[in-house]
Amino acid sequence: MREAYVEETYIKSLLANPDDHELRIALAKTLIESERYAAAISNLSMLVNTEMRAEALYNIGYAYAGMSRFDDAVRYMDEAAAADPLTEGYAGSANYLRSRLDR
Repeated sequence: MREAYVEETYIKSLLANPDDHELRIALAKTLIESERYAAAISNLSMLVNTEMRAEALYNIGYAYAGMSRFDDAVRYMDEAAAADPLTEGYAGSANYLRSRLDR
């Protein structure tokens, strides 16, 4: 059922309009929630050279955290914070994970 939802809600729309970056972010978040981290990272990687760069990098980091790859998660979240320093959540998440790594 979940696969049919993803197909109907995201995949068909992205095939028709592959430049719908907001929809691609939404798809990636759905994939992360479904613990399909590699698929989420693959989709988000398409956005790192767009206006959605910071959000894509942050969500890549979030996916790596879900995979327990915390060093990679911190690196991507730091990149997101550098790309968009006004969004405090990016740096805050990186700092939180960093503090967990230091234990």
